[in-house]
Parts: sequence; C-alpha cells; structure tokens
Amino acid sequence: MPYIVATSLLILTIFPLFWMVSFSFKGVEELTQFPEPLYWLPQRPTLSNYEEAFATFTGLKAIWESLSIALVSTVFALLIGFPAAYAVARLRVHRTRFSVLLVPLILRVMPSAVLAIPLLVFYSTFGLIDTAGGMVLVYGGTTVFYVIWLVKPFIDAMPPEIEEAAMVDGVPRWKVPYWVTLPTVLGGVLIAAFFVFLLDWTEFVFVLSLGRIEIQTIPVVMTSLSAFGVLSGAHGDASAVSTISLLPFLVGAYYLQKQLLRVSLFGPVGR
Repeated sequence: MPYIVATSLLILTIFPLFWMVSFSFKGVEELTQFPEPLYWLPQRPTLSNYEEAFATFTGLKAIWESLSIALVSTVFALLIGFPAAYAVARLRVHRTRFSVLLVPLILRVMPSAVLAIPLLVFYSTFGLIDTAGGMVLVYGGTTVFYVIWLVKPFIDAMPPEIEEAAMVDGVPRWKVPYWVTLPTVLGGVLIAAFFVFLLDWTEFVFVLSLGRIEIQTIPVVMTSLSAFGVLSGAHGDASAVSTISLLPFLVGAYYLQKQLLRVSLFGPVGR
C-alpha cells in the first residue's frame, strides 16, 4: 500500500511537467485541434515554440536578466547571511538569538504584495524602480534570512573545539569563520545558495511591482505568453518558457544531489 501511494503521488507530481514539456514541442496545429483528442506525445515535434519564445530580443533579455539578477542576489544574500548565521550560532544569549531569528522570519512570511507597497514608495524616492540594482537589493534582502536559517544548523553541528584549535595554531579570530568554519559547512552553504537562487529565479510579485517595463524576467514574460495563449488557444510559447525555467533546478539538483540526500537522511551532522 505505501508503494501504491508513493507511486500515485509521484505520477501526480511529474505528469504536469511531462504535459508541459510535451506541449512545448507541439506545433500550432496540434495545440489548437480541440475538441479532437490530444496526443500524449507530439506527433510532429517542432522547435517553433522555442524559436518564437527565445529568438527575439525580449526572450533573450528575459533569460539574461533572470539569470544575472538571481546570481547576484544569491551572492549578496550569502555575503550577509553566512556571517550573520555564524554570529547567531555562536551567540551565548538565547533571548537575543531568538529575536534575531524570529523577527526577520515574521517579516518574510508576510505576503510579498504587502512588502511591495512600501518598497514602491521607497524606490520611487531614490530612483530604484525598474532597475537591476533595485531588484538585487529586494531579492537579496528578502532571502538573506533563509540563508541564516539554513546555514545555522550546520554551524551548530560543528564542534567549537575545531575553531579553538585553529586559533591556537595561529589563525586570527576574524579569519576563523572563513578559513575554518566555511570549508567545513560548505555543503550547507551550497544548499542554501541553491534554495535562494530558486526563490530569486521564480520571484514574480516584486518584479511585477517594481520592474515590469525595463526589467522583464522569465516569470513576467511567461505570464504575458500565458495570457496570449488563453486568447489564441495555443500555449506552446508559454510551455517553452516554462520548460527552460526548469533548467537551473535540474542542473543544481544534479550537482547537489549528494548533499541534499545526506542532509535529508542524516541532517547537518551527517555531511
């Protein structure tokens, strides 16, 4: 029985992805043949949907802006999040540690639209609306807390005696987090970076509120293509964009599968 339930859940999870990829390789004739029966696989596979979606300047710009903003925002969140996670993990006052972890989390679990309204006023004052720098600030600022929460358990699992031994050997105190702790918890940092990158890659509300004209990421372009597909009856372009948007997740999951498996089975101690 458990195997039947697990298999059913796996099919329910994978089927929409399979259907989306299949749609992306179908021509307009196959996509608009309703109410004729739809085939599981494209009868005449074509790359026309990918050509129409990404051969234009808008499509290429969306890929470049999504990738560059997500990468820079992830690095920004790591540069702040790792030292903060180290400081929180080594804090001796538990009340302070609780406040540092809980208050930012409360702000982050709020709907993005609630944060976008005051950010719109703030960005208008400083001319950051519809700029890549503005997107990096809001992406990195709202995901840095995930870095703290994800990296902190790995630092907690590391014995402080290792850092003390390094200082006895002559390593300066300010270098210990980067020369000793960081290499030891690198697996957790990579997982946090992967998770934050995916959040930035798929972010929609902030870029829709604070960008949308000059800054057009893949989620915004995908929404436009989906709206056009509803009117035309063909969703090939939107399916092509959605399929491309899965590539960072597949590549990251492939290279980090060992770390993800170890953490899921054994936790931070089992790295």
